[in-house]
Amino acid sequence: MTLKVGVISDMHANMPALEVVMEYLLDEEGVDELICAGDYVGYYAEPLEVLKTLRDTCKLGVKGNHDRAALMENEVEFRKEIAMYNPIAAEAIKFHRKKLFQAKNSPEWNYLNGLPDRLKFELNGYEIFLVHGSPDDPDEYIIIFQNEIPSSYMQQRIKNWFKELKADIIILGHTHLPFYWKHRNKLIFNPGSVGQPRDGNPKASCAILTLKGKEKKVEIKRLEYPIDETIARLKKVRLPSFLGERLYKGR
Repeated sequence: MTLKVGVISDMHANMPALEVVMEYLLDEEGVDELICAGDYVGYYAEPLEVLKTLRDTCKLGVKGNHDRAALMENEVEFRKEIAMYNPIAAEAIKFHRKKLFQAKNSPEWNYLNGLPDRLKFELNGYEIFLVHGSPDDPDEYIIIFQNEIPSSYMQQRIKNWFKELKADIIILGHTHLPFYWKHRNKLIFNPGSVGQPRDGNPKASCAILTLKGKEKKVEIKRLEYPIDETIARLKKVRLPSFLGERLYKGR
């Protein structure tokens, strides 16, 4: 049996990008499962719309750092949290937090609030570990570029993760940088960002994971989407224009 899995991360409330990616994964590729490595919200204009789109189609997901921040109820703790973000990111999280709390106990709220920080599950005979940052810390940035061989230090960390987690596949997000690396019969990868790529390529990024018997492979896919529409929606909610301008450069 062949299982085709769509993997996404870091949508960041960019609905025009998500619409293109979802049409590709569900309609063109016909994926059997959808996995999300977190950061549904943050930065762009439509957090609730993104959550509504994914709540019924993506059952295998984890929270990202922006998701956890936007769900914080304690005002003092929230202020401490966003003090660690740059001012523009903090402004967007405040906006998204307000939107989420206005919709508290809605299906969208319950979906995001119910996601774990880490998740281990089995698909087609493979043990898969999913986290936004790293298995050691959900907020850690594991920066590896596509077509780059990880440093010897990072390779050792990855090998340790496979051993400790007893996982065949590890999926990460958070950096907005797609990559994949194989160690013997093990696979670790980041699908990149749907909503805010940072590798110099403005196209939305996602991945197709194919599981067939003892064979497994991942392909990074890049898709054009209407950035102008994302910026128009950003302007409507009066979030900083820089968030839209950076999309043209993929930064």
